[in-house]
Amino acid sequence: MTSPLIIKPLAKHHVHQGSTCSNATLDDYIRKQVGQDVRRGYCKAFVAVTDNTPTTLLGNYTLSTLSIDLDKVPPSLTKGLPRLPMSQPS
Repeated sequence: MTSPLIIKPLAKHHVHQGSTCSNATLDDYIRKQVGQDVRRGYCKAFVAVTDNTPTTLLGNYTLSTLSIDLDKVPPSLTKGLPRLPMSQPS
């Protein structure tokens, strides 16, 4: 019997105890950036795991209240904000 999927907020142990999702770019983002973004209030991050494999990230999502083009905001207001690529609607 397989364990049910559990959705929970990203926690320090997901970042610091070697959790992985087998995607190098996403693993790097989780280890280096998303924790800071959550602490600063820029977003809320969640992961999907099972009780059997709590360090294997089976899925994730990050929620943000908005997306703005930082090139259109005065530099004095964007100091310290993350520079993430914006996805364009297709």
